[in-house]
Amino acid sequence: MDETEIKLNILTDCLRKKENAMVQIAALTEKQKDVLTTDKNNNRFHLYNDEKQSHIKTVIECDEAFESLLKEIGPALDSDPSKYGEKIKILQEMIRRVMDLDVKIRVSEDENGNLIIKQKQPPPPSKTKIKTTSDAQVIDAYVRNKKNPKN
Repeated sequence: MDETEIKLNILTDCLRKKENAMVQIAALTEKQKDVLTTDKNNNRFHLYNDEKQSHIKTVIECDEAFESLLKEIGPALDSDPSKYGEKIKILQEMIRRVMDLDVKIRVSEDENGNLIIKQKQPPPPSKTKIKTTSDAQVIDAYVRNKKNPKN
């Protein structure tokens, strides 16, 4: 096994680790949705958010490692793509899965954001018509009552 193959294996491990972290993020995002739609326990929502942050950190670290390694082995892959074709196909499939997870997470996050916005909006106005009285009408009524008390 040459150095490029070893680094391709490391790339595979990076993607696997990233995929696992993203699966956890997706699950936590769904738990947050449950909190928003059922018990509205902000503490649990924030606990899930804190837990997601550690997984997001893992995703970022994996991305950085992946990019760095890919830059290193890019010329070797370009010079002899058939030699590494099978490993490249595996990486491409993993990247597709990660991208699908990314879309799923983004959609769920948008839905959660919409739920939060909806919860913070004031309730719709009442359909019951409320009679309003101007200041002048109040003063007139006061003066009339003062002149003609109903006692």
